[in-house]
Amino acid sequence: MTKSEINIKPAKRYKRIAAAILDTLLAIIAIGSLSLPLYFIYFNNVNPPTPSTSLGLVLISMLTGALATLVCLIYEVLLPFVWSGQSFGMRVMRIKIVDEKGQLLKLRQLVIRAITVVFTFITTAGVSLIAEIFIVALSTDHRSFNDTVSRIYVVDYVRKPLKLSDEKEG
Repeated sequence: MTKSEINIKPAKRYKRIAAAILDTLLAIIAIGSLSLPLYFIYFNNVNPPTPSTSLGLVLISMLTGALATLVCLIYEVLLPFVWSGQSFGMRVMRIKIVDEKGQLLKLRQLVIRAITVVFTFITTAGVSLIAEIFIVALSTDHRSFNDTVSRIYVVDYVRKPLKLSDEKEG
C-alpha cells in the first residue's frame, strides 16, 4: 500500500520541530541531572592532573557518554511504546508516530528508529541533527531520514471527544 491509499496526513513542520526541541530540552535536563555527580567528581580532580586522575577523568567521560546514550535510547523507544507512539514533546504538540499503514508501532520499529538516530548523530558529530531539521522542513511528506529507514510517519493526532448521552436508558 502507498501513503495515498491509506490516507496518512503528515504532521505539520512546525509541530515536529517544536516537539523535537521540547524532547531535546527534556533529554538535556535528564542527562544533566543524572550526570551531576560525575561532573562534581570531574571538577574536583582536574587540578593538579596526575596519570591516575587523567585515567579516571577519561572513564568518567566515557560513563557520561554511555549514560547519555542510554537515556536517549530509553526515551526514544520505551516512552513512545508505552504512550502509543508519543514522546513528551509529541504529546504536547498533539502528534504521534505510526507505521506505514497508520497503525501503532511495533517495538522493533522504535528500536530501529532509535539506533538510527543515535548512530547518525554519533557518526556525524551532531551535524545530522541540523540536517534532519532541514529535511523535515523542506520535504513534501515531512519525513526525516530516520523515519524513512524505520518505515514510520509522524502524523497529527487529535483525540476523539467523548460522547455524552443526555438520554437515560430505562
